[in-house]
Amino acid sequence: MNRVSAEVDQEEEQAKLLLTALFEKPDEPTLADPNDLLKRAMVLKRRSRFRYARQLLAHASRRDITDVSLRRRVGQQLALCTYKDPDLPIGDRLQRALEYLDHADPIATSVDPETLGIAGSIHKKHWEQTESLPHLELSVRCYRRGHEISMKLPLHPDSGYPGINAAFVLDLMANQLDIVGADGPRASADTTSYRDAAAKIRRELLATLGERPPQGAEQSWWYLVTMAEAALGVGEVDDARRWLTDARSVLQMDSESARWEYEATARQLAKLVQLRYQGSNAPLDRTPEWNAIAELLGGEGPGLRSTFRGKVGLALSGGGFRASLFHIGVLARLAEMDVLRHVEVLSCVSGGSIVGAHYYLLLRRLLEGKSDRSISRDDYVDLVQRLMRDFLHGVESNIRIRALAEFTTSLQLIFRPFYSRTRRLGELYETYIFSGVEGGRSKEPRWINELFIQPKDVSDPFNPRSGNWQRVNKVPMLVLNATTLNTGHNWQFTASYMGEPPNTIDREVDANERLRRIYYPDAPDPYKRVRLGHAVAASACVPGLFEPFTLPDLYVDDDRSGAARTVRLVDGGVHDNQGIASLNEQDCSVMIVSDASGQMTTQNQPRGDNVGALTRSSSISRERVRVEQFRDLVGRRDAGLLRGLVFVHLKKGLDAIPISWLDCKEPPDIELLGKSARWDRTTNYGIRKDIQRLLASVRTDLDSFHEVEAYALMLDGYQMIEHELRDCVPELEASKATTDWPFLKLRHAMSHAGDDDTPAQHDLLRLLRVAERVPFKVWKLPSITLLLACVASAVVVVLLLVVVRNLIGNVRPAANADWMTYLGTLTRWVGSGLFGLMVASAVWGGARIFGFRESLSQVLTGVGLGLVGVVTWPLSRLHLHIFDKVYQHRGKLDRLLNAEGQGQQNIGPSRPTEVAAS
Repeated sequence: MNRVSAEVDQEEEQAKLLLTALFEKPDEPTLADPNDLLKRAMVLKRRSRFRYARQLLAHASRRDITDVSLRRRVGQQLALCTYKDPDLPIGDRLQRALEYLDHADPIATSVDPETLGIAGSIHKKHWEQTESLPHLELSVRCYRRGHEISMKLPLHPDSGYPGINAAFVLDLMANQLDIVGADGPRASADTTSYRDAAAKIRRELLATLGERPPQGAEQSWWYLVTMAEAALGVGEVDDARRWLTDARSVLQMDSESARWEYEATARQLAKLVQLRYQGSNAPLDRTPEWNAIAELLGGEGPGLRSTFRGKVGLALSGGGFRASLFHIGVLARLAEMDVLRHVEVLSCVSGGSIVGAHYYLLLRRLLEGKSDRSISRDDYVDLVQRLMRDFLHGVESNIRIRALAEFTTSLQLIFRPFYSRTRRLGELYETYIFSGVEGGRSKEPRWINELFIQPKDVSDPFNPRSGNWQRVNKVPMLVLNATTLNTGHNWQFTASYMGEPPNTIDREVDANERLRRIYYPDAPDPYKRVRLGHAVAASACVPGLFEPFTLPDLYVDDDRSGAARTVRLVDGGVHDNQGIASLNEQDCSVMIVSDASGQMTTQNQPRGDNVGALTRSSSISRERVRVEQFRDLVGRRDAGLLRGLVFVHLKKGLDAIPISWLDCKEPPDIELLGKSARWDRTTNYGIRKDIQRLLASVRTDLDSFHEVEAYALMLDGYQMIEHELRDCVPELEASKATTDWPFLKLRHAMSHAGDDDTPAQHDLLRLLRVAERVPFKVWKLPSITLLLACVASAVVVVLLLVVVRNLIGNVRPAANADWMTYLGTLTRWVGSGLFGLMVASAVWGGARIFGFRESLSQVLTGVGLGLVGVVTWPLSRLHLHIFDKVYQHRGKLDRLLNAEGQGQQNIGPSRPTEVAAS
């Protein structure tokens, strides 16, 4: 640990001790001196420790401060730390910040540029969250008033702060009105006047502060970059380059706060350049402004492109192994296009969490094993190839059957407190999937709190928030999303913490309690470390199929009586099946959303009973959430809050065809029907529409998938993301190189749309029609192999009966006893065994009730599932070793290709658009 990190940790520990003392003795004057609390808070604020700074300032603000200047200063800093504190809900913290500020120095009448500047920042943040132009207007007013006042006061190096921000927000206003357009609700506004006002302020700053620099300005970072931004905004690029060269020479990059200032300034300048070239097709990396910002960053490099590109987030949706396999195809194409190296946030749900955690483990080995500059595109391609191979091998083990009906697992369900099939599921993920990272099937547990990535060429403890932007290969933050049954909120597992994120909660409409984030070192003893498999299992815990993941004795109960509440988690898809909320929370400006969730389908004859109406209504509600999330993302992109958006899903490119009523004499509306619905048989990314509909219907389960199913889903994600990502964000530097992926062998069968289907396509369609089923899939596959399997199964059953007959032969009632007698004896034996298990379970269940505060229904559920598992485990083994093998053999890729002698050569054209064109 370096000196700066040690100092930060020491400051945090001192702040915690002081806050504890203030909580116990709030009126102790020696503890609550406002001046002392303000000084401590300022140190923490410079280190971006806003939570502790805010709490100290809140204590200071409660004191009776007679010094007006000190009271205003405390209120300003309390408002600033409140609005920047990521541990508070975003809407709540912005509103509270304005209230704190207004209480300390009424904003409407304030003559303090600092107050007005903070108010302008808060309103600008409000606009970023709500896209509400009135907040942007309020921001402009506050900044402009602050600028006018500061120009009348004695000048100092920070005098240009309100003015330069006023100019920036004026440009934002002009850009927003351009987006609305001439026919929009604000058509009367003159965008030219906003841009002229911005230029006037910048020229005034250059004239006032440039010709008569305040004392100490030559060594002031903020003065120099303010002048550089003013020059850049009016097109004086050479002067801007000179100011930025001076700024770089005075900044000492030996503290976290300095690194934050460096990055924030570069991003502000990049955004200004983007606003200036809005609507232009000129590549930004060929503009003189690009070269000027490069001067600040010490030349062209990863930091420069990161500054213009923004923060890239990748969301992997839920949807069982179907989603996992689709996501692998997406990852394959992103690796090929050399985009994966730019991802800074990986938000995963359910099936996306399974493959996302596996990918993260492989990436961790890569980033810790090779230096940043030595990692190439091919390393990411090799990584995804290994991911694909190991993951498919793990999927073929049929994790669902192993979790539901294993003999040892079933016994543990009866006799182990708080053990469930969900926990077993997590252990199986580690054994059959994640252990492949080391090339074996290790049973050693993995702990998510130990999964920090420390890049090979970084000596100090690496912080992705401050260190990523200047790296070529970003260190992503892994977020595994679950849903809390206690509150209905999103629950996150990361390497740093677990708990409910504040930014997804809107206090205006949600008054439920929030289970605060817990950083693992501060957690109760049993939770100082959490198994990775358990976190993934909680994210993929499908309600009704698996029991909720239980975290007992983690939070205090409502009455504060010393009792503890139990947290229960279910599938993250219940709250947000796309993982979009976590990308928003992390301020991602480029979002790539891979959505392979189970979308609602049309039903010609929906069920009319209560259960059918209930389940259908639940599907409608989930679909509405998904649609509204997508619309919100599009709105944020159109408002300029997102630099880029890619959203792929399994029904992309399919047609929503209007249906005519009975005896309709009116011809169909060609505009509504769409040309593609009538004539085109392939999507614009090169997949036949009938095959795409079948892929959208593939089961969202955790059972085994054969090669054709897996590779078809991978190819679908691969071609879809390639089509959608093309030219999305120029600064992504997408490569056009391709790789010989095994799933590309299916391209011809999935894209060819001739008059007659080939034998391989006939077989592919048969396999995909069966793929939507969960039980008895193998019985729907006509094959001689299946017939042989049935014969083999019958032989096994006969052999079992013979063994049973021999076992009970000594208790034969009579010489002429028939099979019914043997069956009766066997039934009595089984009944006696089950009765004994039930008695033992009841005794142990009582202990669970009184010793572990589990409800009777939960005990009975665990006992019932355990007994069912004990009885049915022979059948599960039969399924795993015979029927699963038959199903996987029937779905071998080579078998399908050999149906028409295609072999290896029919890989198809190199780009999906060529397929569509053919």
